[in-house]
Amino acid sequence: MQFTTLVRILKACELLSKTDMSIKEISEWMGFEYQSHFTKLMKKITGLSPSEFRQQNLHAQVAQLSKLEIGLNRRNAAVMPTVEWPA
Repeated sequence: MQFTTLVRILKACELLSKTDMSIKEISEWMGFEYQSHFTKLMKKITGLSPSEFRQQNLHAQVAQLSKLEIGLNRRNAAVMPTVEWPA
């Protein structure tokens, strides 16, 4: 495997994670003439197709945000006074 191919796939992974560009757009941006070739190389290198990679990464980002939100809620709960509303 050529170094430049690995770099292109790595950059494609970044674009899949951080943008809403289509897989076709990403494959073209990375210089692949055929999307099918890009998909085969991506699967060979990462073990996932581009759509699987994006979906898995999305789940990981949601999980990370959930952990962050839980941490913020715990921190705020310790700082914020509780308010009791009259009945």
